[in-house]
Amino acid sequence: MNDRAALGAGLVAVFLLGGVCGAGASRALDTRYQMTIFDTAKRGRHGMLLWSLEQKLSLSAQQREEIEKVLLSHEPEMRAATQPCEGQARGLRDRTRAEIRARLTPPQQADYDQLMTRYDESRNQPPASSR
Repeated sequence: MNDRAALGAGLVAVFLLGGVCGAGASRALDTRYQMTIFDTAKRGRHGMLLWSLEQKLSLSAQQREEIEKVLLSHEPEMRAATQPCEGQARGLRDRTRAEIRARLTPPQQADYDQLMTRYDESRNQPPASSR
C-alpha cells in the first residue's frame, strides 16, 4: 500500500510541476509576443500593418521589403490626412485607457502603465494624461 501511495504522490507532483512549467512557458511566450508587437510600432505608423501582413500572409522577404517601401512612400500623405483628427483621437485613447485601467488590479495597472508608456514612446506620442 505504501508503494501505491508513493507512486500516486509522485504522479501528482509530476503533474503539478508540469502545470507550473507550462504556465511559466506560456507567460514568457505571451510576453515575448506582446513585446514584438510594441517593438514593431517603432517602425512608424506602417509597422503594425506590415507586421500583421507578415503574420497572416507569410510574406517572403522580397514581398515584405516591397510592401514596406509602398507604406513608407505614402507615410507623409497619411500623416497629413490624419493630423486634423489627432487631438480628438488622443482624447478618446486616454478615456479608453482609463476605463481599461480601472478594471485591472494594482499590480496589473503598474504593468499596463509600463506597456502603454513603451507603446507611446515607440509611436512618438505624448503619454496618456489620464494616469
